[in-house]
Amino acid sequence: MWADGLGGYLGRVTATSIRRLIMVLGALLLLVPVRAGSAEHASPHVHVGVRMIGHAVLLAVGDSTSLVLPVQREADTYIIPFGAEFAFVPERMAAVVDSVMKATRLSADYVVEMERCGTREVVYSYEHRSTDTLAIMPCTSRALPRACYTMRVTLLDAGKDDTQLAGLSAVPNTPVAPTGWFVAGILVLLTALIAYRMFRRKAVPVHVRSGTAVSIGAFQFDRAKLELIIQNQKVELSGKEAELLHLLHGNVNETVAREVMLKEVWGNDSDYVGRTLDVFVSKLRKKLEADPNVRIANIRGVGYRLILDN
Repeated sequence: MWADGLGGYLGRVTATSIRRLIMVLGALLLLVPVRAGSAEHASPHVHVGVRMIGHAVLLAVGDSTSLVLPVQREADTYIIPFGAEFAFVPERMAAVVDSVMKATRLSADYVVEMERCGTREVVYSYEHRSTDTLAIMPCTSRALPRACYTMRVTLLDAGKDDTQLAGLSAVPNTPVAPTGWFVAGILVLLTALIAYRMFRRKAVPVHVRSGTAVSIGAFQFDRAKLELIIQNQKVELSGKEAELLHLLHGNVNETVAREVMLKEVWGNDSDYVGRTLDVFVSKLRKKLEADPNVRIANIRGVGYRLILDN
């Protein structure tokens, strides 16, 4: 019930509010009790931040159920394995990583590498430095296929104490309180829910009816935009298909002669174009199949008729 209430609230949060919440959560994460890092163990702040990166990446590719497997550490590199295969767009993945890095202040200088599981083949990597005006980010326009990937995040400024990276002074030999881990867990959950809502809303197509759209059964037909919209799904039309539908709709439930259609849409009535007319009408029929109450009837030897049963 608590989760449902929170989910309902997040559904009403605006994009600006989401960005503000992420910044607040990142700041609150810094309040989690930490102890100075050692060569063998990462501080809780770094550990939680790295796992947040993994969860955010899965949410960005539309996976809200798979797990981020236990994170491994090799010196200053953190290895994030995932519990499922996925495909990803490099610039979107990089934007997610950078936003978590900025929100948690985990690191200002870092390298991110995506490897194929087993082979350790690096399929994508980029470097981010706070002193650079542009990050080094190759292949940003090429989507990578669905596969098993492992992410390697190397903190280039890890020579500093982990707590200094977070803007805190080190507190030697201070144990981590259970309350701190509870707060960290809640923050990770909240961040995951917010990111999921944000990316889900971006993925859902929203089509606003323009002033030029007209109703054809359950469809909204926009001649200017060359599209049909039904139940928030867009069906694209070619220029000739849009002109044909416009002509038929202007004479709804009436027969439009072939020669009239040819003259209005193609400007002539040659045999070649006549056969083309039949092809275009056939394509248009398929695109109207989503509403069984809208159909184009062939009046043999005469022409075509747009029939609206309702």
